[in-house]
Amino acid sequence: MADYVSSAVLQQIAEADESSTIDVFDRLATAVSRQFDRECEVANDFFVAAVSGNPGIATRTFITNGTRYLAVPPYESGSITEITIDGNAVTLGDKDTYREINGYLLLTRDCSEFTEVSITARFGFAAIPADIVQACIEQALFMWRRKDLAFADMSGVSAAALAAEFTPTFEAVAKRYREIYSSRNYFA
Repeated sequence: MADYVSSAVLQQIAEADESSTIDVFDRLATAVSRQFDRECEVANDFFVAAVSGNPGIATRTFITNGTRYLAVPPYESGSITEITIDGNAVTLGDKDTYREINGYLLLTRDCSEFTEVSITARFGFAAIPADIVQACIEQALFMWRRKDLAFADMSGVSAAALAAEFTPTFEAVAKRYREIYSSRNYFA
């Protein structure tokens, strides 16, 4: 059987304190970031900024909902390099075909419920939203402090807090972004 964590890592974590220089906190930051992605029901690294070395250029395919408005997940406005509608290439900047408006493509023709639109653009955020950063900080510190339940108990941390899966901030922020970006959100 394969172990998901090595005994050396477990020893590092058991011996680490908040002033440690070892990579325990790098692992914790990665773990809480992936946990946030999972709670929002999005792909890993969904909220990473499109800048700072992450080119973010990708082609994504969307299905329209029967209206002329197509919600496009975070992308850099003006970065669209290609659009196809039902396999037909669209001339970029053709205002007779589409317009970019606040995270939506406004298509100039009505689209059936199953019109397929492929967009190549720089997807991502200008910066990781501050509320996500704060939620992840709180959740990571919560996870760190909860690792030693005996110490937490002696420190007077309530049993309800120890039993909680997420901090209130992490839960609220993840819920908000899940409602906006989840691939399971059929009524967006």
